[in-house]
Amino acid sequence: MTEPNRAQIDAAVRELHEQVVPKSNTAQHHIFYVVSERKFWWLMGCTFGMYSIYWFYRHWRAVRDSKQAEVMPFPRALFFIFFTHGLFGTIDARCEAAGVDTKSWDHAAEAWWVVALSIVSSIVGNVAEKLDDSAILTLASIVMFAAIGIWLCRAQRYANAACGDPSGAQNDRLSVTNKCWIGAGLAFLAIVLIGVLGDSGS
Repeated sequence: MTEPNRAQIDAAVRELHEQVVPKSNTAQHHIFYVVSERKFWWLMGCTFGMYSIYWFYRHWRAVRDSKQAEVMPFPRALFFIFFTHGLFGTIDARCEAAGVDTKSWDHAAEAWWVVALSIVSSIVGNVAEKLDDSAILTLASIVMFAAIGIWLCRAQRYANAACGDPSGAQNDRLSVTNKCWIGAGLAFLAIVLIGVLGDSGS
């Protein structure tokens, strides 16, 4: 083998190595669903909490795809109250393995709060629909929704850290689909407000 051919082969091997290694690292960074807090709150708020179902689904899908566990993402997202502890515990374990400090995060207690408030909020919402004057119950439901969002966002913060992207920068931009969901949510809110104002004025 001539010297130029050997040099070309070495250069090709180095180029292949540079292409393959970053991809392996990126795959490791997706052991959980990564999203920035800004994007999380945009989607959570404008979909009136429905984003949380998708949020759980994406996390469990990442757990399955990264071979951490054989799970069915959709049922675990749909019935998330039974699997919130499992997800939070998995995030905490991965954080510990990655050397991320989770001393300020009581994942078990916060999982209980997410589950409890989700159940109570659902009950309050159903009762509020049957009452003529339900302003207080509606306000209580909004407060509980915000609290659930805060605890999910805290879990997301640690999931991002476990994936080596604490700020969630790799998933910060709103996609066209995201903007469509936000637009639909805002349009629905506008319709509700018009209806409420119309009823109060009549």
